[in-house]
This record gives sequence, C-alpha cells and structure tokens, in this order.
Amino acid sequence: MKSRFSRNRHPANMPKRARRLRSNEESALLSEFDGRYMGRRALVVEADAGTRELCGRLLEGLGFVVDAVDSGVAAVALARRRPPHLVLLDLGLRDVSGQEAASWLRSNPLLNSTPVIAISALARGAKDLTQKGFDAAIGKPVSPEEFARVVRGLLALND
Repeated sequence: MKSRFSRNRHPANMPKRARRLRSNEESALLSEFDGRYMGRRALVVEADAGTRELCGRLLEGLGFVVDAVDSGVAAVALARRRPPHLVLLDLGLRDVSGQEAASWLRSNPLLNSTPVIAISALARGAKDLTQKGFDAAIGKPVSPEEFARVVRGLLALND
C-alpha cells in the first residue's frame, strides 16, 4: 500500500539532508516494525506541513492508519467521526491552542482515554504538559528515534 504522505517525494527531488534522514533514520525505525499497531487509527494535528507529513509517514511505518489535519476544530470533528487510538497534537495551531483542542478531545467520553502526545518546539523542556491534558511530548524538530520511543512507550502503558 502506498503512503499518501510519500506522494511527490521521490528521493531525487528531496534536499540532501531529507534524503539522508529518510533513508537512514526512517529505514532503521521501519526495520523494527512488528505489526503490533496494524490497523489502529492515529490522528496527526500539526500546522507545519513538513512535520505533519513526517509524523504521518512514521506512524504509517508503525502500522497505523493515519488521518492528518492542520487545525484543532477539524481535528475534533474528525475524531468524533472516526475515533483514533492515538492523537499527536501541535501546541501552536492556527485556529485554537493545542491545549484547548486537547481539552475538547478529553471532554468527549469516547476520546477521554485516548493517548494525546504534544508536538512542540517547547516540548523538550515542558514537563508540565501532562497537567495540561497531554500524556507525553515530542520536541521539534521531530527525531524518528525519539518519536518511536515516545509512541511505543505510551502505547505500551495503554495496552
């Protein structure tokens, strides 16, 4: 199955750093794929298209079916229609704050136990995000190794 996140991403058209990242780090991550998350739904809510695409590819590589949007309002509407098993949520969305979107998701009985991971440039030093409705945080720029560690660790706690 071809990823919708890999369209128009032929390696020859990508910057050298992106080719190296894709070929080395993503390949290492995908080589560890064990099918554990196959068919689970993930929702990526990220304002930056590049980060949204990278997170989508990494989640698909772990077996997730990925929905991706760039606004909090769209995320809440989509999550109500197709409840995800995991949400990655940017703190700096264009319409509402990530914290507000997280509280909207948590207020829905179908979604209140869904793990929500904050994605932010500020996430590396923000230990208080768990008090703000997030279960974990991934810093920007997104590192595939950190991404896999956080996602797998969080889902292992919730399985």
